[in-house]
Amino acid sequence: MEPLRKQSDPMTADEFHSWPGDGRGGKYQLVDGELRAMPPASAVHGAIQANLARMVGSHLAAVGSTCREYSEPAIEVRINAAINTRIPDLGVSSARLTPQDFALPDPILLIEILSPGNNAGHLDQRLRLLHDPDPEGDFDPRWQPGRSRPAAAR
Repeated sequence: MEPLRKQSDPMTADEFHSWPGDGRGGKYQLVDGELRAMPPASAVHGAIQANLARMVGSHLAAVGSTCREYSEPAIEVRINAAINTRIPDLGVSSARLTPQDFALPDPILLIEILSPGNNAGHLDQRLRLLHDPDPEGDFDPRWQPGRSRPAAAR
């Protein structure tokens, strides 16, 4: 989606976190210092998101996990963090939230539901910004912190 407006100076993540919105109730992400409107989800996208949230939440409860699922959490990205805040469809974290938290702290799982307009390049870019454990190497979404890389990704 195109930027909402071109800005002379990029908006910072801190400014985005305190931004009151545009008064129309729309959802936005901060992408490289520019506000980007998020189009409404299709009915199918919403159903997938709701079902995933229910299944993930039910599983976490069933196994007695301290983790919780969050719908559309704000995420402070790892690359160019000062000018990016992204909003995946679902996130999971074991961190205790405080009333001051804008972004989900220490997410351990992020889920982005692809829409027909998404392509592999779009997904790779979003994944890299959300969390690329090896920004200099080849990105492999199977990698998890604390585990060695799969042989194909080494």
